[in-house]
Amino acid sequence: MSAKTEIFIKDRADPYVTKGSDGWYYFTASVPAFDCIEIRRARTIEELPTAPTRIVWTKHRSGPMSRFIWAPEIHLVDGNWCIYFAAAADQLDPNGMLSHRTYCIQCDGDPMLDEWVEM
Repeated sequence: MSAKTEIFIKDRADPYVTKGSDGWYYFTASVPAFDCIEIRRARTIEELPTAPTRIVWTKHRSGPMSRFIWAPEIHLVDGNWCIYFAAAADQLDPNGMLSHRTYCIQCDGDPMLDEWVEM
């Protein structure tokens, strides 16, 4: 017997969902181009697949945060929204994928409207 696997949100890897203190569900995941971080929110988990998205951060043109933007996680920490994610250096880095590091962006207001900054 095999279990049926359903796709929660198409073309998204490493999904992460959290429920905010405001009652909304927040979702983020790796996007197919691995070049940005997007979020969405909805009143229910079932509404997340069709919820509007917002790109909150885009990779750098070169350097340590310029390739393979993977596995974002959104958390509410001391009243601020934080997204932790992995990013690698550009193609010129001899370590390639081994240059992946953890980074953080933060928003101290409404994550769907206000500015996100690199920490």
